[in-house]
Amino acid sequence: SASQMWLLSRLLPLIVGNNVPSHDAHWRCYIQLLRILTISTATEVTDNTVSTLSLLVRDYLTTFNTLYPNSITPKLHYLLHLPLQMQLYVYRYMYPV
Repeated sequence: SASQMWLLSRLLPLIVGNNVPSHDAHWRCYIQLLRILTISTATEVTDNTVSTLSLLVRDYLTTFNTLYPNSITPKLHYLLHLPLQMQLYVYRYMYPV
C-alpha cells in the first residue's frame, strides 16, 4: 500500500545507508526524492517551504532525467505542479479574504 511504501522509503536510508557510497549519483537522487517527500507531507507549510520545494523538485527531475533518460512518467511530471498547489493552499488558509 502507499503507507507501506512511504514507511519503507523513510527507513531504507537507515537500513542500507551505511553500505551505499555517499557520492553515488543514484543514491543522491533517492535522497533528493526523500527531501521532497518530507516537505510534501509536512503538516505546516510556509512560503519558504514552497520555495524550497520548488527548487528541490526542479533539481530532482533534472537529476532523474540525467540518470534515467526518457523515464519521466506523468506522476513525476505532476511534481512540477506541487509547489504551486501548496502555495495556493498557504495563501488560502494563511491569508483568508
